[in-house]
Amino acid sequence: MEVCIRRFTPDDVWARFEEKGAVEFSTSIPGKRRCRMSLFKKMEGFGAVIRLEPVILPRAEHHGMPKLFDRIAKQDSGVVLVAGPRASGKTTLLHGLVNHINESRSAQIVTLEDPVAWKHPKKKGMVIQRNFGSELKSRLRTLSGVHSLSADVLVIDGLRPGREACAVFDGSFSDTLVIVSLRAPSLIHALEALSLSAPQNGRKSLQRELARNLLVGLGQNVVRDIEGGFRATREILFPTKPVQELIQKGQHRALPKVMRDGRKQGMVALDDYLLQMVRVGFADPEHAYAIALEPSRLRDEVENKLGLKFDHLEPKDGVAQKMMRDLIAAARSRRA
Repeated sequence: MEVCIRRFTPDDVWARFEEKGAVEFSTSIPGKRRCRMSLFKKMEGFGAVIRLEPVILPRAEHHGMPKLFDRIAKQDSGVVLVAGPRASGKTTLLHGLVNHINESRSAQIVTLEDPVAWKHPKKKGMVIQRNFGSELKSRLRTLSGVHSLSADVLVIDGLRPGREACAVFDGSFSDTLVIVSLRAPSLIHALEALSLSAPQNGRKSLQRELARNLLVGLGQNVVRDIEGGFRATREILFPTKPVQELIQKGQHRALPKVMRDGRKQGMVALDDYLLQMVRVGFADPEHAYAIALEPSRLRDEVENKLGLKFDHLEPKDGVAQKMMRDLIAAARSRRA
Protein backbone atom coordinates (compact mmCIF):
# COMPACT_ATOMS: atom_id res chain seq x y z
CA MET A 1 0.00 0.00 0.00
CA GLU A 2 2.79 2.43 0.92
CA VAL A 3 4.48 1.99 -2.46
CA CYS A 4 1.19 2.69 -4.25
CA ILE A 5 0.35 5.77 -2.17
CA ARG A 6 3.89 7.11 -2.41
CA ARG A 7 3.71 6.89 -6.20
CA PHE A 8 0.89 9.46 -6.35
CA THR A 9 2.19 11.75 -3.59
CA PRO A 10 4.38 14.74 -4.60
CA ASP A 11 7.79 14.86 -2.90
CA ASP A 12 7.07 18.10 -1.01
CA VAL A 13 3.76 16.73 0.27
CA TRP A 14 5.41 13.50 1.41
CA ALA A 15 8.09 15.47 3.24
CA ARG A 16 5.40 17.49 5.02
CA PHE A 17 3.58 14.26 5.90
CA GLU A 18 6.70 12.76 7.44
CA GLU A 19 7.29 15.93 9.45
CA LYS A 20 3.72 16.66 10.58
CA GLY A 21 2.23 13.17 10.66
CA ALA A 22 -0.86 14.17 8.65
CA VAL A 23 -1.51 15.88 5.33
CA GLU A 24 -4.32 16.43 2.85
CA PHE A 25 -3.83 17.05 -0.86
CA SER A 26 -5.32 16.56 -4.32
CA THR A 27 -3.76 14.59 -7.13
CA SER A 28 -4.66 13.14 -10.52
CA ILE A 29 -4.64 9.47 -11.40
CA PRO A 30 -3.21 9.29 -14.94
CA GLY A 31 -5.94 8.64 -17.46
CA LYS A 32 -8.59 8.55 -14.73
CA ARG A 33 -9.74 11.42 -12.50
CA ARG A 34 -8.74 13.69 -9.64
CA CYS A 35 -8.97 12.57 -6.05
CA ARG A 36 -8.46 14.08 -2.62
CA MET A 37 -6.19 12.14 -0.29
CA SER A 38 -5.71 12.37 3.46
CA LEU A 39 -2.66 10.64 4.89
CA PHE A 40 -2.14 10.14 8.63
CA LYS A 41 0.30 8.22 10.82
CA LYS A 42 -0.97 5.63 13.29
CA MET A 43 0.57 3.16 15.71
CA GLU A 44 1.40 0.72 12.94
CA GLY A 45 2.40 2.45 9.71
CA PHE A 46 0.01 4.98 8.25
CA GLY A 47 -3.54 5.23 6.96
CA ALA A 48 -5.09 6.90 3.95
CA VAL A 49 -8.53 8.17 3.05
CA ILE A 50 -9.13 8.63 -0.69
CA ARG A 51 -12.11 10.48 -2.14
CA LEU A 52 -12.69 10.47 -5.88
CA GLU A 53 -13.89 13.84 -7.13
CA PRO A 54 -16.84 13.89 -9.56
CA VAL A 55 -15.77 14.12 -13.20
CA ILE A 56 -18.25 16.92 -13.92
CA LEU A 57 -17.86 20.29 -12.23
CA PRO A 58 -20.71 21.04 -9.81
CA ARG A 59 -23.44 23.29 -11.22
CA ALA A 60 -26.01 25.65 -9.73
CA GLU A 61 -28.92 23.30 -10.39
CA HIS A 62 -27.19 20.54 -8.45
CA HIS A 63 -27.57 22.67 -5.33
CA GLY A 64 -31.14 23.79 -6.02
CA MET A 65 -30.27 27.50 -5.88
CA PRO A 66 -29.94 28.72 -9.50
CA LYS A 67 -31.58 32.11 -8.85
CA LEU A 68 -29.35 32.77 -5.84
CA PHE A 69 -26.25 31.76 -7.83
CA ASP A 70 -27.33 34.16 -10.60
CA ARG A 71 -27.72 36.94 -8.06
CA ILE A 72 -24.26 36.34 -6.58
CA ALA A 73 -22.58 36.09 -10.00
CA LYS A 74 -23.77 39.60 -10.91
CA GLN A 75 -22.12 41.23 -7.89
CA ASP A 76 -18.87 43.17 -8.26
CA SER A 77 -18.05 43.37 -4.54
CA GLY A 78 -19.11 42.04 -1.18
CA VAL A 79 -18.61 38.86 0.84
CA VAL A 80 -20.21 35.44 0.40
CA LEU A 81 -19.63 33.18 3.40
CA VAL A 82 -19.95 29.40 2.99
CA ALA A 83 -19.83 27.33 6.19
CA GLY A 84 -19.96 23.65 7.06
CA PRO A 85 -18.03 20.90 8.84
CA ARG A 86 -15.60 18.52 7.15
CA ALA A 87 -17.17 16.28 4.47
CA SER A 88 -20.40 18.29 4.43
CA GLY A 89 -20.13 19.30 0.77
CA LYS A 90 -19.17 22.95 1.35
CA THR A 91 -16.22 22.71 -1.06
CA THR A 92 -18.54 21.27 -3.70
CA LEU A 93 -20.94 24.15 -3.06
CA LEU A 94 -18.07 26.63 -3.31
CA HIS A 95 -16.85 25.26 -6.64
CA GLY A 96 -20.40 25.12 -7.97
CA LEU A 97 -20.53 28.87 -7.38
CA VAL A 98 -17.10 29.39 -8.99
CA ASN A 99 -18.17 27.37 -12.03
CA HIS A 100 -21.38 29.41 -12.33
CA ILE A 101 -19.51 32.72 -12.23
CA ASN A 102 -16.98 31.39 -14.75
CA GLU A 103 -19.83 30.51 -17.12
CA SER A 104 -21.76 33.74 -16.50
CA ARG A 105 -19.36 36.63 -17.07
CA SER A 106 -15.89 37.73 -18.06
CA ALA A 107 -13.97 37.89 -14.80
CA GLN A 108 -10.58 37.04 -13.40
CA ILE A 109 -11.25 34.55 -10.61
CA VAL A 110 -8.42 33.73 -8.21
CA THR A 111 -8.84 30.74 -5.89
CA LEU A 112 -6.72 29.94 -2.84
CA GLU A 113 -7.16 26.30 -1.87
CA ASP A 114 -5.54 23.61 0.25
CA PRO A 115 -5.66 21.34 -1.64
CA VAL A 116 -6.93 22.29 -5.12
CA ALA A 117 -10.12 20.28 -5.53
CA TRP A 118 -11.36 20.80 -9.11
CA LYS A 119 -9.57 22.26 -12.12
CA HIS A 120 -11.64 24.96 -13.83
CA PRO A 121 -11.14 25.43 -17.59
CA LYS A 122 -11.38 28.83 -19.24
CA LYS A 123 -14.98 29.75 -20.10
CA LYS A 124 -16.31 33.31 -20.12
CA GLY A 125 -14.01 34.01 -17.21
CA MET A 126 -10.51 32.88 -16.32
CA VAL A 127 -9.82 30.92 -13.12
CA ILE A 128 -6.34 31.13 -11.60
CA GLN A 129 -5.98 28.41 -8.96
CA ARG A 130 -3.29 28.45 -6.29
CA ASN A 131 -2.46 25.96 -3.56
CA PHE A 132 -2.80 27.90 -0.32
CA GLY A 133 -0.57 25.64 1.78
CA SER A 134 -1.11 24.78 5.44
CA GLU A 135 1.48 26.90 7.28
CA LEU A 136 0.09 30.09 8.83
CA LYS A 137 3.02 32.32 7.76
CA SER A 138 2.78 31.12 4.16
CA ARG A 139 -0.98 31.61 4.09
CA LEU A 140 -0.77 35.14 5.52
CA ARG A 141 1.95 36.00 3.01
CA THR A 142 -0.27 34.76 0.17
CA LEU A 143 -3.22 36.82 1.43
CA SER A 144 -1.12 39.96 1.69
CA GLY A 145 0.04 39.61 -1.92
CA VAL A 146 -3.26 38.69 -3.52
CA HIS A 147 -4.13 42.38 -4.18
CA SER A 148 -1.47 42.51 -6.89
CA LEU A 149 -3.38 39.89 -8.91
CA SER A 150 -6.23 42.34 -9.59
CA ALA A 151 -8.82 39.65 -9.05
CA ASP A 152 -12.45 40.40 -9.84
CA VAL A 153 -13.44 37.44 -7.70
CA LEU A 154 -11.33 36.07 -4.84
CA VAL A 155 -12.20 32.60 -3.55
CA ILE A 156 -10.66 31.29 -0.32
CA ASP A 157 -11.44 27.68 0.52
CA GLY A 158 -10.81 26.89 4.19
CA LEU A 159 -10.27 30.37 5.68
CA ARG A 160 -9.19 30.15 9.30
CA PRO A 161 -10.61 32.40 12.02
CA GLY A 162 -8.14 34.77 13.64
CA ARG A 163 -5.35 36.53 11.76
CA GLU A 164 -6.38 35.19 8.34
CA ALA A 165 -9.93 36.43 8.76
CA CYS A 166 -8.71 39.85 9.91
CA ALA A 167 -6.49 40.06 6.81
CA VAL A 168 -9.52 39.43 4.56
CA PHE A 169 -12.08 41.57 6.34
CA ASP A 170 -9.93 44.68 6.76
CA GLY A 171 -11.64 46.61 3.96
CA SER A 172 -8.85 46.00 1.43
CA PHE A 173 -11.12 43.96 -0.85
CA SER A 174 -13.85 46.58 -1.21
CA ASP A 175 -13.75 46.34 -5.06
CA THR A 176 -13.66 42.54 -5.19
CA LEU A 177 -16.28 39.84 -4.79
CA VAL A 178 -14.88 37.67 -1.99
CA ILE A 179 -16.16 34.12 -1.50
CA VAL A 180 -14.82 32.30 1.54
CA SER A 181 -15.52 28.91 3.05
CA LEU A 182 -15.00 28.23 6.73
CA ARG A 183 -15.03 24.91 8.56
CA ALA A 184 -17.71 25.20 11.22
CA PRO A 185 -20.76 23.16 12.30
CA SER A 186 -23.16 25.85 11.05
CA LEU A 187 -23.29 29.30 9.52
CA ILE A 188 -24.06 30.85 12.92
CA HIS A 189 -21.05 29.12 14.45
CA ALA A 190 -18.86 30.37 11.59
CA LEU A 191 -19.88 33.99 12.19
CA GLU A 192 -19.33 33.56 15.91
CA ALA A 193 -15.91 31.97 15.42
CA LEU A 194 -14.81 34.79 13.09
CA SER A 195 -15.73 37.31 15.77
CA LEU A 196 -14.53 35.58 18.95
CA SER A 197 -11.19 34.42 17.54
CA ALA A 198 -10.20 37.90 16.33
CA PRO A 199 -7.73 39.89 18.46
CA GLN A 200 -9.57 42.05 20.99
CA ASN A 201 -8.38 45.29 19.39
CA GLY A 202 -9.54 44.18 15.93
CA ARG A 203 -12.83 42.47 16.79
CA LYS A 204 -15.11 45.49 16.40
CA SER A 205 -13.53 46.38 13.07
CA LEU A 206 -13.99 42.83 11.74
CA GLN A 207 -17.63 42.74 12.87
CA ARG A 208 -18.29 46.13 11.27
CA GLU A 209 -16.69 45.17 7.94
CA LEU A 210 -18.47 41.82 7.83
CA ALA A 211 -21.86 43.38 8.64
CA ARG A 212 -21.34 46.05 5.97
CA ASN A 213 -20.07 43.78 3.17
CA LEU A 214 -21.92 40.48 3.65
CA LEU A 215 -23.98 39.59 0.57
CA VAL A 216 -25.21 36.18 1.64
CA GLY A 217 -24.29 33.45 4.10
CA LEU A 218 -24.70 29.79 3.08
CA GLY A 219 -24.46 26.92 5.54
CA GLN A 220 -24.32 23.24 4.65
CA ASN A 221 -24.17 20.16 6.85
CA VAL A 222 -25.29 16.55 6.51
CA VAL A 223 -27.87 14.71 8.58
CA ARG A 224 -28.27 10.96 8.73
CA ASP A 225 -31.44 9.70 7.08
CA ILE A 226 -33.64 6.87 8.34
CA GLU A 227 -32.03 4.38 5.92
CA GLY A 228 -28.49 5.02 7.16
CA GLY A 229 -27.36 7.37 4.39
CA PHE A 230 -26.88 11.13 4.58
CA ARG A 231 -28.71 14.15 3.21
CA ALA A 232 -27.55 17.76 2.94
CA THR A 233 -29.01 20.46 5.17
CA ARG A 234 -29.14 24.15 4.33
CA GLU A 235 -28.90 27.61 5.87
CA ILE A 236 -29.37 30.89 4.00
CA LEU A 237 -28.79 34.30 5.57
CA PHE A 238 -29.32 37.69 3.91
CA PRO A 239 -27.99 40.99 5.34
CA THR A 240 -31.24 42.65 6.35
CA LYS A 241 -30.95 45.55 8.76
CA PRO A 242 -31.62 43.38 11.86
CA VAL A 243 -29.00 40.87 10.66
CA GLN A 244 -26.39 43.60 10.12
CA GLU A 245 -27.06 45.04 13.57
CA LEU A 246 -26.66 41.67 15.28
CA ILE A 247 -23.43 40.85 13.42
CA GLN A 248 -21.97 44.26 14.23
CA LYS A 249 -22.84 43.82 17.91
CA GLY A 250 -21.54 40.23 17.97
CA GLN A 251 -24.95 38.87 19.01
CA HIS A 252 -24.85 35.86 16.69
CA ARG A 253 -26.97 33.56 18.85
CA ALA A 254 -29.96 35.82 18.12
CA LEU A 255 -29.64 35.27 14.35
CA PRO A 256 -31.67 32.01 14.11
CA LYS A 257 -34.83 33.83 15.24
CA VAL A 258 -34.26 36.58 12.68
CA MET A 259 -33.75 33.90 10.03
CA ARG A 260 -37.01 32.20 11.00
CA ASP A 261 -38.79 35.55 10.77
CA GLY A 262 -37.13 36.17 7.39
CA ARG A 263 -38.63 33.19 5.53
CA LYS A 264 -40.45 35.49 3.12
CA GLN A 265 -37.12 37.09 2.15
CA GLY A 266 -35.73 33.62 1.37
CA MET A 267 -33.83 33.01 4.59
CA VAL A 268 -33.54 29.45 5.89
CA ALA A 269 -32.77 28.57 9.52
CA LEU A 270 -30.96 25.27 10.18
CA ASP A 271 -33.37 23.97 12.82
CA ASP A 272 -36.41 24.74 10.64
CA TYR A 273 -34.79 22.83 7.78
CA LEU A 274 -34.02 19.88 10.08
CA LEU A 275 -37.60 19.87 11.40
CA GLN A 276 -38.97 19.77 7.86
CA MET A 277 -36.65 16.87 6.97
CA VAL A 278 -37.80 14.94 10.03
CA ARG A 279 -41.42 15.71 9.15
CA VAL A 280 -41.17 14.22 5.65
CA GLY A 281 -39.12 11.24 6.83
CA PHE A 282 -35.79 12.30 5.33
CA ALA A 283 -33.83 12.71 8.58
CA ASP A 284 -33.10 10.59 11.63
CA PRO A 285 -34.64 12.60 14.52
CA GLU A 286 -31.84 11.73 16.94
CA HIS A 287 -29.11 12.93 14.58
CA ALA A 288 -31.12 16.05 13.76
CA TYR A 289 -31.28 16.69 17.50
CA ALA A 290 -27.50 16.24 17.80
CA ILE A 291 -26.58 18.85 15.15
CA ALA A 292 -29.36 21.37 15.89
CA LEU A 293 -28.44 24.87 17.03
CA GLU A 294 -31.16 24.75 19.67
CA PRO A 295 -31.61 21.04 20.52
CA SER A 296 -34.24 21.62 23.20
CA ARG A 297 -36.39 23.70 20.84
CA LEU A 298 -36.10 21.11 18.07
CA ARG A 299 -37.00 18.33 20.50
CA ASP A 300 -40.09 20.22 21.64
CA GLU A 301 -41.14 20.92 18.04
CA VAL A 302 -40.73 17.25 17.07
CA GLU A 303 -42.62 16.02 20.12
CA ASN A 304 -45.45 18.56 19.91
CA LYS A 305 -45.95 18.66 16.13
CA LEU A 306 -44.96 15.14 15.10
CA GLY A 307 -45.77 13.15 18.21
CA LEU A 308 -42.28 11.63 18.48
CA LYS A 309 -40.78 11.24 21.96
CA PHE A 310 -37.18 11.76 23.04
CA ASP A 311 -37.45 10.54 26.63
CA HIS A 312 -33.85 9.30 26.66
CA LEU A 313 -32.34 12.59 25.43
CA GLU A 314 -31.35 15.42 27.72
CA PRO A 315 -31.50 19.10 26.64
CA LYS A 316 -27.72 19.52 26.56
CA ASP A 317 -25.14 20.80 24.11
CA GLY A 318 -25.15 18.90 20.85
CA VAL A 319 -22.36 17.94 18.47
CA ALA A 320 -22.34 21.42 16.93
CA GLN A 321 -21.67 23.12 20.26
CA LYS A 322 -18.65 20.90 20.98
CA MET A 323 -17.25 21.49 17.48
CA MET A 324 -17.67 25.22 18.01
CA ARG A 325 -15.64 25.18 21.23
CA ASP A 326 -12.88 23.18 19.53
CA LEU A 327 -12.85 25.59 16.55
CA ILE A 328 -12.41 28.70 18.71
CA ALA A 329 -9.79 26.99 20.89
CA ALA A 330 -7.75 26.04 17.80
CA ALA A 331 -7.95 29.58 16.39
CA ARG A 332 -6.84 31.11 19.69
CA SER A 333 -3.97 28.63 19.89
CA ARG A 334 -2.72 29.64 16.42
CA ARG A 335 -2.98 33.33 17.34
CA ALA A 336 -0.92 32.76 20.50
